[in-house]
Amino acid sequence: MRRSTVMASSAIALIGMGLAACSSGSSGSGSAGTTSSSKAPFTVLAIVASSGGLAAVTQAEVSGMKAAAKYVNAHGGISGHQVKISVENDNLDPTTAASLLQKAVSSGSTPPDLVYAGTTSNEALAMMPILTQDKIFSLQVDVSDQTIDPATHPYAFSLATSSEDFALEVAATTKAHYPSAKKIGMIIGNDVNGTSLLQSEKPAFEKEGYAVSVEQYNPSTTINMVPQLEALRATNPQVLLASGFGAAAGYILKARSQLGWNIPVVGDASFSSNPLTSIASASALKGVNVLSSAPQIYKPLSSQSTAFNMLYKAVAPANGAFTVSFNLYEFGWDEIMVAQAAAKQAGSFGTAPMTQAMEHLKDTNNPMYLLGTYQYSATSHTPIRSLSSATLSSPYTKNGQSLPFGQR
Repeated sequence: MRRSTVMASSAIALIGMGLAACSSGSSGSGSAGTTSSSKAPFTVLAIVASSGGLAAVTQAEVSGMKAAAKYVNAHGGISGHQVKISVENDNLDPTTAASLLQKAVSSGSTPPDLVYAGTTSNEALAMMPILTQDKIFSLQVDVSDQTIDPATHPYAFSLATSSEDFALEVAATTKAHYPSAKKIGMIIGNDVNGTSLLQSEKPAFEKEGYAVSVEQYNPSTTINMVPQLEALRATNPQVLLASGFGAAAGYILKARSQLGWNIPVVGDASFSSNPLTSIASASALKGVNVLSSAPQIYKPLSSQSTAFNMLYKAVAPANGAFTVSFNLYEFGWDEIMVAQAAAKQAGSFGTAPMTQAMEHLKDTNNPMYLLGTYQYSATSHTPIRSLSSATLSSPYTKNGQSLPFGQR
């Protein structure tokens, strides 16, 4: 069984020993790069949505990366190689994302050692053919079955577990909190991420004994969700499963309020990543809870790990009021630290040795990883974990951490 990293808690990899031979990320063999004696930087290219509806999510992830890189660089870098992060804004557009990546690998300069491919699965999917063809190592939060599949994209890994695991989590936790419910209404997008989640979530709920009715929407064009919710209400569900990333989440909650429908709402993995208190009113959030895990539930800073407190100090707003979940910063932090562990084990920055190291990662449970353990294999490029701590939490947070179910 597995547990998603989107709601976990632990902390980071420490500084590695000497790398034998550091190569270009796209070479895959170490033949085109530099040696450790030249101290060329370990280059990270993040192609993400720095503007648009998910800018706050992206900013948090990138801030986490930069905080981790600053920490690593202050402690000698990756075996003496400084981490250098470049950020390109694709404005949430897959075509732009692919164009920016193609420019980066075709510019004549050394390709990046690591690519963080997209804020969403849509962007990641557009970049995967280029990453695969040019043999570039990538590590992102995307969990779509179309992208994180070692059979088709052998150099792509995710920090979050698979869509199947997210589905098992949300179905089990819904059953635990609403044991008498018999029918689930599901509203979900028809994009890459939504389709992947639907294919896993519907059977997971049916396995738990629920009858499931589904309505889909186009995340790019649908702003009025009233017709979809009216259709779902006609099926008489006892719980509404909401799935959506960005503005879509707000539209779902707005439509529920407009209909005066007080059905309990469970937000799945995509929904839980939204800054819900920033995009919906208190009345619209009544009865809303989201997928989380026990380690993500609020604890005072004095009870948190050293790494958590280092990152918190680096990124906390001056007023202490986070507008997005703290785990988004943690993803960025772990991005750099997991890459560091793989580079140390590989003895190279090359794609082939980095991939081999990830599939047999020895440093799976370093006390400084923030989102739990990281264990991969040749057939699973998403972390293998336990589902035991999955739960539902409030959409409200304190210090960026989720408050317990039903609290605010």
